[in-house]
Amino acid sequence: MTTQDQLFPLFAPLLEYPTAQLANQIKHCMEVINAEYPQVTTSLFPFGDFVNQSKLEQVEELYTKTFHIQAICFLDLGYVIFGEDYKRGEFLAHMKREQREAGNDCGTELPDNLPKILRLLPLLKEQDLKEELITMILIPGLKKMLNEFDSAKMKRREEAILQKHKALLMVGQLGGNIYQHVLSSLLELMEFMYKEALVDLPVIKPPIINPFLNSCGGPPGYGHQNFTSPKQKSDRL
Repeated sequence: MTTQDQLFPLFAPLLEYPTAQLANQIKHCMEVINAEYPQVTTSLFPFGDFVNQSKLEQVEELYTKTFHIQAICFLDLGYVIFGEDYKRGEFLAHMKREQREAGNDCGTELPDNLPKILRLLPLLKEQDLKEELITMILIPGLKKMLNEFDSAKMKRREEAILQKHKALLMVGQLGGNIYQHVLSSLLELMEFMYKEALVDLPVIKPPIINPFLNSCGGPPGYGHQNFTSPKQKSDRL
């Protein structure tokens, strides 16, 4: 039986740069999650179908346009939550320490990268820290990311890009960019698994239980609300 913490890393390869193993990784993720949370698996069907029916180059192109070039949103959670506020620097410093102590190699990615944090979660020994990361960073961050896939925002974004570059945009799938299905499925899983903690969240007041997030300024809502390109990623550490 897979523990709850071990479910989160299953989403990591789905949100990393696509490889030839992606179809099998999606299948494995869906099989494991379906055994315990079948209602979550349904959200992943459109993503799995798109990957199975597309060439790897098409998936790579869509991934790049979703999270990098002409990005809809970014995978650096500290940036999603805090924007360019100084709190992001503090959050990055703490995440770098937690990733290092857990032995979770981030490679060329920043320590607040979503897939890297998903792999970190089962390695964290402090339950309070884990719960705060999920309820105060991951869940709000996923909601903000998904908000960028709003149909009206997507239409305005595509019109602006077409006007500026006179380029053809690749449509991910009918009904919108298919990567939103991965994010929504992950969000649904976290909200279901931590529903009791989320119910209690409104009564939590600073100082937060764990000094890790307390030093970053408390729950989300303190940072910027808009997405702009994080051009100085490597300079943050």
